[in-house]
Amino acid sequence: MNGGVRRDTAVDRIRAVFADAGCTGWLHARRCADPRAAMLSVRGDERVVLASVYKLPLFLAFCAEVDAGRLDASGQLRIVPSDCTPGPTGIASFRDPVTMSRRDVAASMMTVSDNAAADVLLGEIGTTAVEELLTRLGLTRTRIVGGTADVYQRLVEETDTRTTVEATTRRPVTGLAELPGVLNVFLLGGAHDFFVHVAAADSDALNDFVIEHLSTDPDVALTETNLIFQHARAGWY
Repeated sequence: MNGGVRRDTAVDRIRAVFADAGCTGWLHARRCADPRAAMLSVRGDERVVLASVYKLPLFLAFCAEVDAGRLDASGQLRIVPSDCTPGPTGIASFRDPVTMSRRDVAASMMTVSDNAAADVLLGEIGTTAVEELLTRLGLTRTRIVGGTADVYQRLVEETDTRTTVEATTRRPVTGLAELPGVLNVFLLGGAHDFFVHVAAADSDALNDFVIEHLSTDPDVALTETNLIFQHARAGWY
């Protein structure tokens, strides 16, 4: 069996996994050590929201600045957690101010996907350095326009709210409730943030709804789809 057949089969299997999960997925894989090696791609040329993946080019740009002697990796930074982007991991979860080296900040960003650390590091090197790195790597269709703190600040401004928490609860609930076919939107506590009750003609229509309205929404990091097979209304309701 030649390599082309194996890759096509792998792509079909990956597409089937995405379809079975009721979600939209993008995948691109290649062997970094050999640029001539075959690639595996499922919608890999489509532009998507980077989310936390932006931390990878940010980390590479940090390393490039250190290698060029423009930044001291062991330089100490004093960070006040209450001034940082809120989050469940890393610096934002600390109670007291901390002093860390730049490379330790970078390590926290990469090991626990620390949003606060990423914002600190981006403030140290700037978006221009990241954009220049992407250009050198030939990634001309990839853009880094800011960090998590920038996104949250724009969200607060656009929703005319005072805090990130208020903005992230108001905008998605009202926005999702206005989508076609949506019957109810519930704000949840626990592992999931929202439950969206949608009326769809069939599973294909539901999948189209997810692709068109949820997967492309930068406020939605992950979707899980469930089908309702039976429904009974309580007698007292």
